[in-house]
Amino acid sequence: MRAWASASCGPIVLAAACLPSAAKVENFAETGSDSTSSTFETTLGPTTADLQGATESTSSGGESTGTGSTTFVDPESGVLSDGSEETTATGEVLDTTSATEDSAALDSESSGTAPVCGDGIVDRPLGEDCDDGEATARCDSDCTFAVCGDDTHNAAAGEACDDGEASAACDADCTLPSCGDGYTNGAAGEACDAGVLTEHCDSDCTLPECGDGFVNALAGETCDEGTATADCDADCTAVECGDGAQNEAAGETCDDGNRNDGDLCNARCGQPCVEVNGLTWCHAPGLCGAGCRAVCETVGRAPLDDFDAWFSAQDSYDECEAIADAFGIEDVEVGRYTFACAEDGPGAHSESEFTGTLYCSTSSECPRQHLEEADGEGIACDSDESWVSLCPCR
Repeated sequence: MRAWASASCGPIVLAAACLPSAAKVENFAETGSDSTSSTFETTLGPTTADLQGATESTSSGGESTGTGSTTFVDPESGVLSDGSEETTATGEVLDTTSATEDSAALDSESSGTAPVCGDGIVDRPLGEDCDDGEATARCDSDCTFAVCGDDTHNAAAGEACDDGEASAACDADCTLPSCGDGYTNGAAGEACDAGVLTEHCDSDCTLPECGDGFVNALAGETCDEGTATADCDADCTAVECGDGAQNEAAGETCDDGNRNDGDLCNARCGQPCVEVNGLTWCHAPGLCGAGCRAVCETVGRAPLDDFDAWFSAQDSYDECEAIADAFGIEDVEVGRYTFACAEDGPGAHSESEFTGTLYCSTSSECPRQHLEEADGEGIACDSDESWVSLCPCR
């Protein structure tokens, strides 16, 4: 509590009514070379006489005139104040700048309101770093400075989340987990996150692995269907006879890494049929001198009944050569043959599927004749006079 004196009480000369009860104050006024000391004792608070005499005051050895403002006296410290600045009993001005930071808190306490986080007043004894009344870009709602990773979500500071660390719901940089954001969040199930597809990371944020069902060309995959299929080998490369990867789903019964005939695996990797010139051409190993109906039925198919398509798929040198290449036959001959559309021979076919020359026909009647008949009919495959048929099947 502060006692107050009337305006007539100057900073040097004090009337008895201007001083607090039971407070002993010694004032010294210097006038020239003389000084006078007086001790006064008064009661707390102003009287009617005090208020009426508040315009001027005098004392022995000097005179002081009031400024018309009220002077306050702190009963404990003896500090006098005219309401604008604080002075000591000797007239020295006190430095009050250190108290400005807590002035609002003091006012709150003096008014009887307990300081709390969120009242807009920084109360350091309570451990507050800041207090903006609400969450702001610099201050969290718990009155601590806004920092990503403090486990306090502050949207005003640009945080989408804040779990204190990386979690399934929040990255460590206080953004929401998203595959492709360039931040690997193991808690969210990401094994990697390069932001884009790389040879070390799939675009679904998993490590590249053949068989994962995700095609990563940068990791060397040309396909990836999770398993071997008719279109994709188990090593994630396209199906190709002679690549050393046997693919049963593609009809391969062997694949020795080449397309040579006469070794452990034939030029078609054990497949009886290949796609050439828009048709499926088949060969029945061990069946010599037989027409195309018998050949197709032996491999579980039916013969092609479109004779025009059959004829036009083999009647030129280039077309005949394409068929020969597919079956590993070295040479071709094209002419007006009755049954040779297409045939390999003559020669022994017991140790090798083909003798080395494929014959194709420029006769449009050949397909109809070759459907039921063939050269070397009834001749065993181990004979040097045996022939084998290559036929379009469906």
